[in-house]
Amino acid sequence: MSEIHRILEAMPDRRPLGRELGGLDATRCREAAHEQFSRIVHASMVPGMPIEDRRDAAKQGSRNRQFRAMAALLHALADHLESGDQQCGRIEMELADLKAGPERRVLIHGRKDFVAHTQAAPVLHLDATMPVAAVRMYLSRLEVPPPVEAVTPHMSVVQVLSTRDNRGGFGKTSVIPDPNLADDEIRRRERRLAEMRDFFAGMAQRIGPGLVITYKALRPYFAELEGVATANFNAISGLNSFLDVSWVVILGRPMPGPRDTALICKQLFGRWADPTAPEEVTVGLLMADGSHHGIRSRRFADEDMDAVRTAISDNNVVQSVGRPRGVRRTAESPVLVVMMNDIASPFPVHQVTDWPTIAPDVVQRMAARGAVLTSPKDAAKAYPDLFPSEDAAKKAILRCPAFRGQTPIIDLSIGECPRNRFQMIRYRPVGRGQQTRSAHVLESRLAGCRDWLEELLGSLALFEVTDPPREPPPPPFATSDDPPPWEPSEADLSSPDAAEGLWSDLSWISGDNLADSLMPQSHWRVSSVPPWPPP
Repeated sequence: MSEIHRILEAMPDRRPLGRELGGLDATRCREAAHEQFSRIVHASMVPGMPIEDRRDAAKQGSRNRQFRAMAALLHALADHLESGDQQCGRIEMELADLKAGPERRVLIHGRKDFVAHTQAAPVLHLDATMPVAAVRMYLSRLEVPPPVEAVTPHMSVVQVLSTRDNRGGFGKTSVIPDPNLADDEIRRRERRLAEMRDFFAGMAQRIGPGLVITYKALRPYFAELEGVATANFNAISGLNSFLDVSWVVILGRPMPGPRDTALICKQLFGRWADPTAPEEVTVGLLMADGSHHGIRSRRFADEDMDAVRTAISDNNVVQSVGRPRGVRRTAESPVLVVMMNDIASPFPVHQVTDWPTIAPDVVQRMAARGAVLTSPKDAAKAYPDLFPSEDAAKKAILRCPAFRGQTPIIDLSIGECPRNRFQMIRYRPVGRGQQTRSAHVLESRLAGCRDWLEELLGSLALFEVTDPPREPPPPPFATSDDPPPWEPSEADLSSPDAAEGLWSDLSWISGDNLADSLMPQSHWRVSSVPPWPPP
């Protein structure tokens, strides 16, 4: 045992054990491990036993733990000597910061294997995301047939990156507001989460009920959205609770840190792994038209560490995509999957875009909340988080393409929707000189709209619901310098540059339904909406 102590004392902290073990061999280590096991004495505690006997049993239990730990160390040394590897991943020294002071201790990384008769028995393992490299460590006889590739003609996939340069996966460290961050960064993240909340609310209005799968810490930001359910990673595998959703958004991806990944690698494969950060590499997405699209993603250079990352990160995203059961969908029940991450999934992707391109503008965000007010003064009162002042509201709305005829946003976010259409209202507060204003309000919000406006502006002298206008309502401060009406291009939808806005990105989920819902004043050519399902 003194030889082992010398070997451990000479080991640097958090570095691998080499082959030079001072003359130790595997046989001697196994024999010493057997001796440690022979010193274990069964000691149990039972109700009503005398206090002295209980203390003796506790002491013996403590000694038994030491014997088992030493035996595990000796077996790990024997495994290393028998493997022929130059470095051992199962044994590591670290300097622990304990209450009594710093102390060096031995870490033994291991796994619990199946018992022999289980490994020898026939096993049928069915798993949509089986990590083959990991399972093979437990079932060495594993035979993997060719994968079953299910056809999902009625599931469409849109990949959304966080930046315009084909990178950015909405990682936990970049989207979750952390109190340890600078105040400006916290506010920036909260603003983006508020944009996403309105984005998801708008999807529920236009497409139907949906599901957002994200980090557990982000679920409260999207709670209580009408028609939007939430779930978090690592708690969704196999669930059949979301078979009726029309869309699912996968925001982010569970990405283990380098130290955690290296630790799992040591435990699983018994091989040393340095906790180096993942590298940014180009990976290819398979597009629905058979082409490929390159995006930037993060991968570990170490093959075993990347196998661990794949099992935790990629496979969790694949499980998330499977929750609406796209393979069971029909032409009457299509589903849209929006992957807001940088994972190269095995599913064909119909479109690649980025968040700056599809982030909702102020009019879309008002629409997502149920009422679009065309008066800058009223909009600033109703939505202070969108407009800090009346002047800011005037400038923001003036810049918004929806009021300038540049995009089909009026048609797609304010126009008639088979599920929950917008209607125009006219209202005027009590008082001399008050002008009649207009607004577009969701049909489901009309019942409480007058009370909401009176709470905001005071008593109303006029409140009436009219039919949707045949022309997009110009703002009261419209100028004669407005550009000509927007005309869409015939760009390939698989190109990121083809994305023209939030709803135009998503409109092709059902071309027939969209064509039926367009208002007469539409600038959107119905012929440019791809048919459903995509060819």
